[in-house]
Amino acid sequence: MGTSVRALFQIIALAVLLGWSPGATAQARLHDPFEPSSFTSSELELLQRALTFSGFYAGLWDGDWGPLSNDALQTYSLEYYGESQPTNYTLAPLLLEGIGLVESLGWSEEYFPDVGYTVGLPLNYVRRDWTSGTALFVGEDLLVELFVHAAADLAAAHAALANDATRQPYLVRRQFRLVTAVERDGGLTYLRSDWDGQRWVSLWIDAVGEGRQMASYVSSSYRAGPLEQIPDSEIANLTAILVAAVADAAAEQPPSLPTSTGTGFFVNASTVITNYHVVEGCAVLSTADGNVLTVIAYDDEHDLAALRFEGRSGGHLSLAEDDAIRLGAEVAALGFPLYGMVSTEMSYTTGVISGVNGLAGDPATFGLTAPLQPGNSGGPVLDDHGRVVGVAVATYSPRLAEVGGFIPQNLNWAIKSSTMRSFLEEHGLDFTLKPQASHVMDRSVPDGVVSAVAAIMCR
Repeated sequence: MGTSVRALFQIIALAVLLGWSPGATAQARLHDPFEPSSFTSSELELLQRALTFSGFYAGLWDGDWGPLSNDALQTYSLEYYGESQPTNYTLAPLLLEGIGLVESLGWSEEYFPDVGYTVGLPLNYVRRDWTSGTALFVGEDLLVELFVHAAADLAAAHAALANDATRQPYLVRRQFRLVTAVERDGGLTYLRSDWDGQRWVSLWIDAVGEGRQMASYVSSSYRAGPLEQIPDSEIANLTAILVAAVADAAAEQPPSLPTSTGTGFFVNASTVITNYHVVEGCAVLSTADGNVLTVIAYDDEHDLAALRFEGRSGGHLSLAEDDAIRLGAEVAALGFPLYGMVSTEMSYTTGVISGVNGLAGDPATFGLTAPLQPGNSGGPVLDDHGRVVGVAVATYSPRLAEVGGFIPQNLNWAIKSSTMRSFLEEHGLDFTLKPQASHVMDRSVPDGVVSAVAAIMCR
């Protein structure tokens, strides 16, 4: 397992969900004052990353806990807890927020051997431009490029960029590193050049709007060399703290709070579709705003359930035809992962159809790479027209780790729309196949789609 922040956060999230208990390597306790020496360098690096994603830290991700890192954590603790001296409990919301941000960004770190550097990228916001001869990633608000810079042009490029600044530029001028960061035309441009002993390697970032914050994530992640391999035991302390914090919070929950959550979506004005395992054994079902839901049909074999909504929805989703399940087709998953732990807001993740059939060739399901977490279960998987191609049903299974001895990455499944359609027809429930023009997924999630998806509370 590499040092990808996404992979590290996933291990922590999985440990929480599986009720992991700390081993001998975990030394830090939940309510002790935070002491950097109680944590490994990998854990301190992960905290630096989480502080960066939360907007409190703008330094290196190197596991070296200096004054800048310490000040960032103290500021975080003061803002969220009113205490300048953080305890280990302070780390729990910080890490949970990081999990949510990593997933929403589609954050991934990759080593580019042509230039010899690793950089993190928000893949939900940028796509690689394969027509370019360099490693170029382009999004609506963000452009990232890695390239080898000719020494003769190096000084001129940095000088020209500095001259374009509308404010005082940030400059670093060292023998083997040049950095120029400038504000201009309502945006930010960042150029960093490093001498690797044989050539100059440069990172160029252009950002406006939302991309400005993401630019700081990208620049902080940039480093020479490939991803290192880190044993899971290197994050045992943080995992133990997060598990203990979640258990502590659960023990204090009032009985009125949900015991579990999931996602559902409307196929007509009063019918919600979700997974059967989301509603199984629930005494009371409702949406997050308190509207009562009642199970009117279910199919435990295919893990589907239909719920009656006591009222009328402001929108519903159309179902896709069978030919929508195409290998490599782009899809988006909507849902409410880790509801109440990370956020109560809807999550949007993207990926592609990675298998036209599911686990062990199951023809009722298909595989996808869009990240899913517990709480996504029952949510819609949509094509670019906003039509339902599937129902999110499963992600990583503990059994796979027991059998294979590894943690799968991007191994997720959804129930095919054809399977759901048969279920709806069998029970006489209305649905539509006609695409809705207002639901086209063009750069953002339309309001009509958002209103058709709901968090489901199980009590």
